[in-house]
Amino acid sequence: MVTSNSSSLNALVVQVCQNCNKTYYPYKARCRCGSTNFRFAEVNPEGRVLTYTVIYVPPKGFKPPLKVALVELSGGFKLLGRYDDSDEPRIGERVIVELRDGVAFFKRLPREDG
Repeated sequence: MVTSNSSSLNALVVQVCQNCNKTYYPYKARCRCGSTNFRFAEVNPEGRVLTYTVIYVPPKGFKPPLKVALVELSGGFKLLGRYDDSDEPRIGERVIVELRDGVAFFKRLPREDG
């Protein structure tokens, strides 16, 4: 989650298994390896879109079109979340994670080349 107690106001705090180093967000009670020994770590909330889908007939409670993206953050951590932009996502574009009630939303960042 984004916390004001972290060293960076935009930090994303993830759960890391002390046994196998698997990273989780949202948090888990038990790792795939069986361990319940976790630590918390900040990761940079910026990343790049790896893939996405647009759902035109979404589940009840969601308005179409529902855009869902898989983003690779710094350090290789992958996060699935909703794409929060009027345009469709683009593979490789830079985004930043914004958490709302624990749900990851991705917002497009300006292009690096201006």
